[in-house]
Amino acid sequence: MKPRSVPVALLALLALVALVALLVLVRPAAAQRTAADTSRLAPVTVTATRDSVLQVAPTAATTIITGASLRAQGIATVQQALSGISSITTVQAGSFGATTSLFLRGGQSSYTLVLVDGAPVNDPGGFIDLANLTTDNVDRIEIVSGPGSVLYGSDAISGVIQIFTRRVTHGTFGNAAASGGNYGIRAYDLAFGTGKETSGITLDLARYRTNGILAFNNGASNDVVSGLVRFGEPGRAHLDVAAHQYQADYHFPTDFTGAVTDSNQQTSGRLRVGSLDAGAYLGRKVEFRVLAAGTENRSTSQDLPDSPGDSLNFYYVDPTTLHQWSVDARFAFHLSPSTALTAGGSYDDQSVHGGDSSWTRSSVATTSFEHARDNGAYYANATGDIGDLFSYNAGVRVTASDQFGTFTSYRVGAGYVLTPKTSVRGSIGSGFREPSFYEEYATGFAVGNPFLTPEIGDAWEIGLSQSFSKGAGTLGFSYFSQRFTDMIQYDPSAPPGSPNYENIATATAVGIEAQLHATISPVWSLDGAYSWLRTNVVDAGLSSGPTAALHAGEPLLRRPANAGNAGLTYSLPKKFSFGVQVVFVGSRADVDYTLNSRVTLPSYTLVNVSARLTLKSDNEGRYLAINFRGTNLFNEAYQQTQGFEAPGRTLVVGVSLGVEQ
Repeated sequence: MKPRSVPVALLALLALVALVALLVLVRPAAAQRTAADTSRLAPVTVTATRDSVLQVAPTAATTIITGASLRAQGIATVQQALSGISSITTVQAGSFGATTSLFLRGGQSSYTLVLVDGAPVNDPGGFIDLANLTTDNVDRIEIVSGPGSVLYGSDAISGVIQIFTRRVTHGTFGNAAASGGNYGIRAYDLAFGTGKETSGITLDLARYRTNGILAFNNGASNDVVSGLVRFGEPGRAHLDVAAHQYQADYHFPTDFTGAVTDSNQQTSGRLRVGSLDAGAYLGRKVEFRVLAAGTENRSTSQDLPDSPGDSLNFYYVDPTTLHQWSVDARFAFHLSPSTALTAGGSYDDQSVHGGDSSWTRSSVATTSFEHARDNGAYYANATGDIGDLFSYNAGVRVTASDQFGTFTSYRVGAGYVLTPKTSVRGSIGSGFREPSFYEEYATGFAVGNPFLTPEIGDAWEIGLSQSFSKGAGTLGFSYFSQRFTDMIQYDPSAPPGSPNYENIATATAVGIEAQLHATISPVWSLDGAYSWLRTNVVDAGLSSGPTAALHAGEPLLRRPANAGNAGLTYSLPKKFSFGVQVVFVGSRADVDYTLNSRVTLPSYTLVNVSARLTLKSDNEGRYLAINFRGTNLFNEAYQQTQGFEAPGRTLVVGVSLGVEQ
């Protein structure tokens, strides 16, 4: 008998109660108030606990990247933004727009959950492509390292990255920007926002085009529409509605080895992400929250005949549509500004519909498939302080799936203040990744296994945070250890008609992270990050042969043992800013399919610069500015993926004007 999921009717009832409470409490009549303000953006990381609580000591490794800093540096994509974070490696298979994977703390590329305003961007089963996620309407990006399945469910084995849409709490802003550069780069952005404490709206329209780095069939385009509307009064009730649409197209002439062979191979897709976050206080201390989220990912990969007479090759058209929708309802008991007890439940519904049409000169094959599954969960989490020196965070989640059964995850963390400027922390926890639809239901070249169980990650870490006198900066260190078990492996030698996927492999990842921010003077600042990582395949499972992804006793692919960056910034507000960043990525293992062997990709160092010159600025916030960004300034030749050349020197110049807050 399949395990029962969280009843949909129960969660629907809870959602209805929340909306009724919202309508009652948001009216102008006097009502109970509290100092807690979970609807505004506090200067704390809410992703780690799902509550805006400010503890005396951190209990998890967290990083915040502000949208303002990204815009000042001319950083246009989330991939570029994450490149400055220790222990995060992004790998792009070629030119702008190519598939871009994410590795956090040595975990698999499907082990990091990426959210946009609470809605998942990952496909069910964890696959994530960062290539088309942009920063044009970003308020901030929060990165929480370590298992996050207690609060967020599947795919959060190595960590959670959440992107928050820009919002306005006072005044009005608006800007228009246009830029261009080599490789045929053209970019345009139009943004507007207005708001006050109790309501606000932002809207952004962005367009990006490039011809790519290869001689033909390498163009990429991306059109993004995003917005957020919010209502509510701090300490009483709120309603936030956010939506994003990414319409992307990428042309690539390369085969699986990186050889340039095709004149019209391409992928296209439309990603829609939306969320509704509602909350209301039922008295002074008790808050009820509901988050409803939906994601639709429509994609098509195709390679048609190059000409009417082309009939000697293999051709295909593969359309796929993935749907995810979820509702999460929880009660939060705010016992103090730093203490919150949370209990809730969630329901996730996932479905896939796709097809595959392929043909050669002598044969034609057409298949279609449609599958659905759901997960339910209950969870509880406690966050708080004991006295003025000790902080804690502890939680547990029980997930019940109609596909893989019941799974329990947990996380416990603690922080302690050694001195007013020094604190230590430690945590231990577990996470899981559910199988993808393809791993469960594949047909044709591979046969899926509907009896797969989740991949499991167990981890622990310790860390230290040190601040300097008079706000001069911060220094942080972390040591972590992870073990991944029941990893799903592909078995090419399975008998015809038998499943090709099994839970069998095991791997480990241990590492050290260090991050520095130093304010040298009122106009100069220094930032740096370094990570040392050692991964090891303990059990290769079904893998065999020189091109297999896992080899016992060897590292996981595409994870550098050493990586780091350092950046120096000069800033005169409303006048001029300049920054230079040096990025180092060490050698790492990969597979060369042309040689049918494992290889070591050499290390590389990139130098990036950015500058902004404000030509005009007044007291009302109106401005006119020229922006410049140079990436890979010394034109170093390198590869992030074996066989696929990365972009060389990229220079982009633009102009922007508008009204700042």
